Amino acid sequence: MEEYQGGFEVKQINRQEESVEFVNGMKLYAGDINGKVDEEQIRRIQIRETILSHIDRERRLFGRRIKVLSLFLLMKLPVIKSMTKRDVLKTAVMRTYLKKSTVTL
Repeated sequence: MEEYQGGFEVKQINRQEESVEFVNGMKLYAGDINGKVDEEQIRRIQIRETILSHIDRERRLFGRRIKVLSLFLLMKLPVIKSMTKRDVLKTAVMRTYLKKSTVTL
């Protein structure tokens, strides 16, 4: 991928600033995006990270009998209301969980 070209060797990680500086001089902060990223890619990443975080919290809190709840906030309610059950199964959440995430409990 074009985005990974050009010397992305980590020079320094700054935990206080939540940043990573690369040998090529670029500095990225938590949440920054470098390169061409479309909305669907961002959603897939957010969904994947939410699922992984959810499973991690479930593992840590299971012994204390604490139920973990993760929410996905959807912005386009009229679109969701018009979806059929079949459409719901094809959403990014299901595609990401079933195709992109391989999690062993």
